[in-house]
Amino acid sequence: MVISVMLFYTRYFACFFLTVACDSVLKDLSAYIEMVYHSSFVDEEGISKACGCPLLPLKSHIKGPAPVSEQDSTDIVDEAITFFRANVFFRNFDIKSSADKLLIYLTFYINIALKRLEGCRTLAEGTKAIINLGLEDVPVPGESGFPFPGLFALPQSPKEAVLFRNYLKQIREETSGRLLSVAYRPNGTPNKWWLAFAKRNLQLLLRMLLQVLISYALVHYGTLLPSGLGSEISLPVRFQWIV
Repeated sequence: MVISVMLFYTRYFACFFLTVACDSVLKDLSAYIEMVYHSSFVDEEGISKACGCPLLPLKSHIKGPAPVSEQDSTDIVDEAITFFRANVFFRNFDIKSSADKLLIYLTFYINIALKRLEGCRTLAEGTKAIINLGLEDVPVPGESGFPFPGLFALPQSPKEAVLFRNYLKQIREETSGRLLSVAYRPNGTPNKWWLAFAKRNLQLLLRMLLQVLISYALVHYGTLLPSGLGSEISLPVRFQWIV
C-alpha cells in the first residue's frame, strides 16, 4: 500500500515538473531554434511578378497563371506546409527574398484553412469546408480584407490586380488540397498533430508533448523519472519533432 502511494505521488510530481519544463520550452522556444525557415526560392530572372510577388511555378493541374513545375520537385506550397508548424511560433519574420512574402501569405492561409477544418471529424467534412473556403473572394493589396497591408505592392493596373488575384486563388486551392492530405489520416480521421494548430492551442500542444515524453519514458525506461533521463532525451529536439 505504502509503495503504491509513493509511486502515485512520484508520477504526479514527475508530471508536474515535466509540465513546468515544457511550459518553459513553449515560452522560450525561439531560444532553441536558430532562425525561422525561409523559402529556398531566391529572386531569379525569368520569374514574373505581380504586386511584387513572384509567380512561382506550382506542381498543380489547377487552372491559373502559375507556371507548371516538375512533379518531383519542391515548390513553394511544399515549403509552406513543411515549415508551418515551426514558423507559426515566431512573432517576427525577417524577409530575405520576395518568395518569403509569399511564404508568409501561405502560412497565414494555412492557419485559416486549419480553423475551417476544426470540428470536421471526417475527410469528407473537411473537404466540404475547404471547398467553401475556396469559393470566397480573394482580396488583393489595396482592397478591404487583404491581411498584410504593405507586404506586397499595390497593383499598378487592373490587369495586374486580376493576375495577382488569379494566382492567389490558384495557390490557395492547391495548398488546400495538399493540406487535407496531412490534416487527415489515410482512413479519413483527423490528424491531431496538425489540427491542434487550428487555434495554435498551446495547452493542447503541451499535453501532446507530455504524452509523448511520458510514453517514451515508460516504454524505454519503465518509469517516468529514469536515471539520466535529462541527458538522454533532448527536449528541444523532441518538441521540434512534434511541431
